[in-house]
Amino acid sequence: TATIEVANAKLWGPGHPHLYPLTVTLHDNDTVLDRYTLDIGIRTIAVAGDQLLLNGEPIFLKGFGKHEDFPIHGRGMNLPVAVRDASLFHWLGANSYRTAHYPYAEEAMDLADREGILIIDEIPAVSLQFGDG
Repeated sequence: TATIEVANAKLWGPGHPHLYPLTVTLHDNDTVLDRYTLDIGIRTIAVAGDQLLLNGEPIFLKGFGKHEDFPIHGRGMNLPVAVRDASLFHWLGANSYRTAHYPYAEEAMDLADREGILIIDEIPAVSLQFGDG
């Protein structure tokens, strides 16, 4: 467990998707065993009554249910298509999308972070059967 404090943090959100580089390094004395780097956005999400709050302010989600497919290659992550889709989202004034039926690739989440697009991510439970039904 670790705690990181960022003084005067610039909060992430649609229209201002500020990201910070974060590097986590595992050491054994002076030997680096592993290192992982990613860009992170600092934000809070809460619900107050019937309002969704992003960074303490109400936000209205304008978006779509998005399928991760394309006529030429079928289903799956394709970065040029995802970049084109993000551009279309901005052009339409959207700020969010819901993934369809399964969690998307990490690259899709990274692109959404960079583009300031909120994601409503599906849980990895498609086609699971529960109970006797």
